[in-house]
Amino acid sequence: MTAQLEPWARVVGYLIVVGVCLEYAHRIYWFISKWAGRAPLSVFYKSFVISLAANLPLLIACGVTFSFCVFVDKESLETLGLRFDLKPGTYVAGGATIAFISVALIFLIGYYSGWIRVYSSRISGNFHKSLPTVCGGITEFATASIFEELIMRGYVFSILYSRLGPSHAVIGSAAIFSLFHLVKHTRLPLLFTINAFFFGILAAQSRLATGALWMPIGLHIGWNFAASSVFGLPCAGRIYDGGLITCTVDGPKHITGGYYSPDAGLLGTVGIVFAASALVVLTPFV
Repeated sequence: MTAQLEPWARVVGYLIVVGVCLEYAHRIYWFISKWAGRAPLSVFYKSFVISLAANLPLLIACGVTFSFCVFVDKESLETLGLRFDLKPGTYVAGGATIAFISVALIFLIGYYSGWIRVYSSRISGNFHKSLPTVCGGITEFATASIFEELIMRGYVFSILYSRLGPSHAVIGSAAIFSLFHLVKHTRLPLLFTINAFFFGILAAQSRLATGALWMPIGLHIGWNFAASSVFGLPCAGRIYDGGLITCTVDGPKHITGGYYSPDAGLLGTVGIVFAASALVVLTPFV
């Protein structure tokens, strides 16, 4: 019993430390972002400062995770899935492509069903003025995808895998990933939590199948980039106007996710099932 509880205690301790550090890193990022938005700087320098600050949470997550891995667990960084001998660019691009097509499918189903309405985004009216928002948004979504994968399919997965086996690693990391979002957003719709668990299973299985963290990172980046920066779908309960287009959502909330996110509806489930099917087809070739 003690041997089975030890990895969970290690995971909980790590999550508390990295969670607290990320909270303060995000506060600093938000402060810098607001300051840069009001400061008398050129558009270029505003974009540069905001994008640079958006990397702070990722740097903090990397520092905490690498410290736990090397100094606490006495392991190499390869145990996190950071294997550079497995064509990382190919796996990231493959995962991102699958995720992009999955989100495009969600968008097309919603659009042709009359549930998603498309409008011109803020950046289409004045791209130059909106550049800081665009750069900051893309950087924030990308870096959040990377550090969430580093935490969940990197450290958490590796601890559970090495001590309890692959089943505990896949299901445990997915469950923690789902609860992680619930802690961040206490009013999270139930279906979003369920879909987050399914996405966690998908990402963990791709980590297991490829032996590296690159495909989960690609899946996560591709999904967030397509949903926000391309299709401008609602994000975390608000309309996102930093994409190429801006979308509003009508229709049954249990299908569309309403104004929270398509990931909070059955459309999100359809996208995840499609991505999982694509991965099953591709797995023999990876």
